[in-house]
Amino acid sequence: MFRKQLPLSDLTAPLTDVLDHWRVRGGEDLACPWSKFEMHFLPPPVLPTTLVIDVFDDMDRNRYRFWGSRMTLIHGRDMTGKSPYELTPRELGKDLRKQHREIRDGRTARADVLGFVLDHGVTQTHTILRLPLSDDGQTVSQIAGVVWYSPEAMKRFEQRVQGSPFGP
Repeated sequence: MFRKQLPLSDLTAPLTDVLDHWRVRGGEDLACPWSKFEMHFLPPPVLPTTLVIDVFDDMDRNRYRFWGSRMTLIHGRDMTGKSPYELTPRELGKDLRKQHREIRDGRTARADVLGFVLDHGVTQTHTILRLPLSDDGQTVSQIAGVVWYSPEAMKRFEQRVQGSPFGP
């Protein structure tokens, strides 16, 4: 797995639309709580790959509040209500903890390009935009993450599942 930070100014639609949505609601001042994030106003194509994590000082308590439907296709299970650090492979869980700590402690939006080498040797990359949400304007209460896969990457995931004996 590799990760490279992407300047927010290098984002493109639909992630720029999500970033603008957060900013208009006071996100940069840590003034956007979960209740004002209003996911129903996000661009529809991002909803299936959107995640929201409840964040605590004790990161072992962090849980997915919202797990987009396409994420179940990609990871092979629904993680709603579960710890992000249970995801496999184990290195992914460890790296997620580090990424979430960066957002919690830095209290600012961050975009990254993440890459994975799949079992059959293909490198899969995607972009994730993470946005801190705060109930009190001081601490991060949730992290909203929007993962953006290319249409080709999503097609590969769908083909992989359709070829599975367990099906979609």
